[in-house]
Amino acid sequence: MRGVIGLDFGTTNTLCAWMDGDNPVIVPNDRGERTTPSVVAVSDSGELLVGSSARNQALADPGSALFGVKRLLGKDRTADFGGAPRPTEDAAAAIISKVKRDAERFLGFEVDSAVVTVPARFSDPQRRAVRAAVGKAGLRAARIMNEPSAAALARAWSSVRDEQDRLVLVYDFGGGTFDATVLRARGGSCFVLSSEGDDALGGIDIDAAMYRDVAGRFKSEFGIDADADPYLSRLLVDLCEKAKIELSTRDETVIAVPFLRGPDGIVHPSVKFGRDRFERIAAPFVDRSLALVRRVLGSAGVGPSDVGALVLSGGSSRIPLARRLLQEALGREADPRVNPEEIVALGAAVEAARIEGRLQGL
Repeated sequence: MRGVIGLDFGTTNTLCAWMDGDNPVIVPNDRGERTTPSVVAVSDSGELLVGSSARNQALADPGSALFGVKRLLGKDRTADFGGAPRPTEDAAAAIISKVKRDAERFLGFEVDSAVVTVPARFSDPQRRAVRAAVGKAGLRAARIMNEPSAAALARAWSSVRDEQDRLVLVYDFGGGTFDATVLRARGGSCFVLSSEGDDALGGIDIDAAMYRDVAGRFKSEFGIDADADPYLSRLLVDLCEKAKIELSTRDETVIAVPFLRGPDGIVHPSVKFGRDRFERIAAPFVDRSLALVRRVLGSAGVGPSDVGALVLSGGSSRIPLARRLLQEALGREADPRVNPEEIVALGAAVEAARIEGRLQGL
């Protein structure tokens, strides 16, 4: 038996999904995790590492790893990591190939094709680069699908009996890209009216801004220059990402790195990061996303009050500031049944099953 999987190839994480009967499900990787970090690295012995292993390798040797390869596809032919320039398409293919192997191990049969999602505003060169990476990973790209469309399709499948005509806004704030899409949906039918986006706006940009803040405090309060130490800077970026996630549910967290050598000996730097401070840093990025929301509503010829359903996609859409300002702008809350990190992959799995002829009514 051969199959078509749904693949959400993300800037920070990659997810795989499969239509199991009438339900799309996330396929775990070989560690039992639902997401695979989109990271590649080269070990000291020359082994190519992917996922969590590559992320761990980056802490031991920051120059050995490549993060955010999705942003480079179709723009940069090579990237330097592991001591040499390497093709970006090969790096992306390594990530996709691992996810393919993990899916085959879990599903118990060979996978030969995939529906692969990309940001709605990806250019033709970027889409061609993704298709090339998929081919190098041993898969046929059955379809290159826009991420907001996949999210809308997942929602449509979950509410296929809803015959009310609704205007749906998909707010897709991922790790490396942002998309806002307006669709008209009824039952199992979706029609895209307009889409706007920015492929240089994502959670990693907020992480970088948080790092600048923390690095500045490390230097002023403890005399430690994180920018001069690639190992410390890599660690701080990871800690900032974890703090960002934690601040979605907490009012305060701590970023600490013990046993560092300062000007006067060993110090244990620790800085508090409150929700207010985080929101001041995140606000410019959220404001950029909301400007695109206003633009996409205008280009679709509709107003905020016309939106009948709000679907959140991408991990950064969990940021409370983004949710609060969206609710104020649209006058409605987001669909609570949606897992933003997984909805795109689930929609890709629905489309994969439709292509295989296993689904009717879409």
